[in-house]
Amino acid sequence: MNGLSKKEEIRLKKLSRQRFGNVFATIGLILILAIGFLIASSLLKNYSINFCLQILEQEARNTKNNINDQLFFFQNDMDVLAKIIEKEKELSSPQVQALLKIFEEKEFISRIGILFPDNQAMLSDGTFKTSHGKKTFDQLAQEGPFLSNAEPDSANPHNWILYYSIPIGEKPDIRGLLFGVVELDNISDYFNIDVFDGKADFYIMDPENMNLVLDTLHGHPGHSDATEGHHIKEGFHEEQIRQDFSQGRSGLTAYLSTSLDEYLYTAYAPLDVNHWFILLSVPESVVFDEAEYTKTILFWLGIFESVALITYFLWILLRSKREMKLKEYQIQHIHYMYNIQHTLFDAFRQQENISLSLKQIAEETKARSVLLVAIENNKVRRIFSWQSNSSIGDGNQRENQLATVLTEDMLLRNASYIASAERESTQKDPRLKDMISQFGISQWMAIPIEGQKKRLIGVLAAINTDQTWGDLSPLTSVALSFSMALYNMQAYQTIEKMGTTDALTNLWNRNAYEQKMKQLETDHPDCITCVYADANGLHELNNSQGHAAGDRMLQCVANALKDTFEHGSVFRIGGDEFLVFTNMKEEEASRQAVLAKQIVQSSGYHVSIGTASGGSAISPIAIVKTAEKRMYEDKRLYYMGTRDRRQMR
Repeated sequence: MNGLSKKEEIRLKKLSRQRFGNVFATIGLILILAIGFLIASSLLKNYSINFCLQILEQEARNTKNNINDQLFFFQNDMDVLAKIIEKEKELSSPQVQALLKIFEEKEFISRIGILFPDNQAMLSDGTFKTSHGKKTFDQLAQEGPFLSNAEPDSANPHNWILYYSIPIGEKPDIRGLLFGVVELDNISDYFNIDVFDGKADFYIMDPENMNLVLDTLHGHPGHSDATEGHHIKEGFHEEQIRQDFSQGRSGLTAYLSTSLDEYLYTAYAPLDVNHWFILLSVPESVVFDEAEYTKTILFWLGIFESVALITYFLWILLRSKREMKLKEYQIQHIHYMYNIQHTLFDAFRQQENISLSLKQIAEETKARSVLLVAIENNKVRRIFSWQSNSSIGDGNQRENQLATVLTEDMLLRNASYIASAERESTQKDPRLKDMISQFGISQWMAIPIEGQKKRLIGVLAAINTDQTWGDLSPLTSVALSFSMALYNMQAYQTIEKMGTTDALTNLWNRNAYEQKMKQLETDHPDCITCVYADANGLHELNNSQGHAAGDRMLQCVANALKDTFEHGSVFRIGGDEFLVFTNMKEEEASRQAVLAKQIVQSSGYHVSIGTASGGSAISPIAIVKTAEKRMYEDKRLYYMGTRDRRQMR
């Protein structure tokens, strides 16, 4: 190079090599990022597909269960209503029309009525219309309880419906047919599918003819062909799908939709009605929306790839958490809409469900008050109630008095009954007459709740009903559910107590102490005082006089701590170790600790005690450690006495 020294030429060549090295390094980094981007994109695509299929599979399972439950309760409620109507003399009476009107208000039902032998149908408003259905009264009566396949509505052929009928009466004396209609369009409105921001579609398919009974994507239920214009995506097999349909199994698939011109990822599950299947699908573009967004971030911010990935996964985690919370809310909301039996299913954990059930009974019986009295050893253990007003007197005292009277009366009577101030039989019964005058109630009905071996465990009563009932079916039909609820509640409380109570001293045990510590760590109280106690000479006493003597010593210490710290929480946390949490000031707690030591000493035993206190700035475990340390100092002083204190009497 002209004009350049040898040294400068070497330096330029070195810089040139460095420049090319930087270029190649940059190209290499870009290639690495590109490869990483492609790999991440592929992994993300597979993850998005799998995640989508998992969500669809779970949502399909939940929706399937919800539809099955709704259809089951619909048929069950229709059966119960038919039995109630069967007891009426006139099927066209205003009472029957009122029952039909109440039942028709359920969200799942479009309309309800009674079909008479002359093929005239009475609707809930009392009007009569000639039935133009596919089957006549005689054909339906011959079928017995009958749930139809999807069929056009005779009142509106553009609507497709499910039709359920049940005879009122037994053959050959069938007086009418109770029928209920569910519009298929209402099913999709009733079961909202909120996954993927509401972009998933909902179908019901009949595998016998491969027709879509319900299709929210195209909006023409009742006659769509499920196989029309569909091509199965690679990796999924049509033969497997057909086997699943024929054998009633759940599964996953993906197919090309000609109407959308893209693949639909789909989960399917069998229903318990007419061998149908429920299908949930979501377009591929929706599945890959988030993946495309992430790929864009990775492309433009490659050097911050790790941050982008962390952000993405945090976003996925938060989104999943939101979806789970939403699902829990939806499931709880649906469960609240179920009947009394379903409400009482987990009443042992959520005892407010009992009040909800009592309110449902009040609505059914038109009662102003409903009482459930739990009985144990022939005495009132607990009272659950629902009142629209103070119809049984003011305050809990009147309620407790009425519960006691009902219990005593049921123990003597041990039978269901209906009482009314207007009935002569009630006026002749001294106990019932006294209840009318004492509590000012006009009419009521009560049934016993029986447990194992017909043992009376409760009383269920509907009080001050607006009408005089001729039968007890509104109460007796749910007696078993309340029996199970009371049994489960007692068993749950017993197990819970066994898990947190020390059997020897009846104090809180180590498990309860650990729970209390977690609570204190969370609550950060302004002031907490810990009293740490240890029985002196337990080992020697056990060796010299036996474990029964040692047990008496422990019970003595426990009783002394309970008596002196009656407003505190007393725990036995080890063999001879006890601990008290109290909101006393440390000085007062120390005085009470001295009193406890004196009580124990008066029985011939000795205990070492240490106290410590602290505020919200000090952790509870630190307070406990300080109290324990002071207890050991007290124990050291005790054993430094003039005689060998380990020689226990």
